[in-house]
Amino acid sequence: GVDLEIEPQVYGMRWLRLLFLREFDVEDCLALWDAIFACCLGAEGPPALPRCLGVVLLLYLESDLVNLGEHDYCVKKLMKFPAVQGSAIFVWEALRLLYPAGHPQLPSEEPPVPPH
Repeated sequence: GVDLEIEPQVYGMRWLRLLFLREFDVEDCLALWDAIFACCLGAEGPPALPRCLGVVLLLYLESDLVNLGEHDYCVKKLMKFPAVQGSAIFVWEALRLLYPAGHPQLPSEEPPVPPH
């Protein structure tokens, strides 16, 4: 594997501090926030969905980060996530990570993946 030695705090704090507002447009964030807050209802401890969403965003960028492998480029890519239309697929994938055995509220049909 490629080890770029980029600490998750570098980009993760930005993603979490604004709850992904810079990564998605406001309308997509409203849907994303609904999912985050819905998962928090009745949960104990810190919400897990934002962390799962962060993993999904990393997986979305994985090929770009690994193929180019240049530290400065990767930090820039992580700090300025490429514009995508629609957060539904990211939320869906994060929920699949959070509930690998399935969840009654998880739709069975996968939303379309936005192009890079």
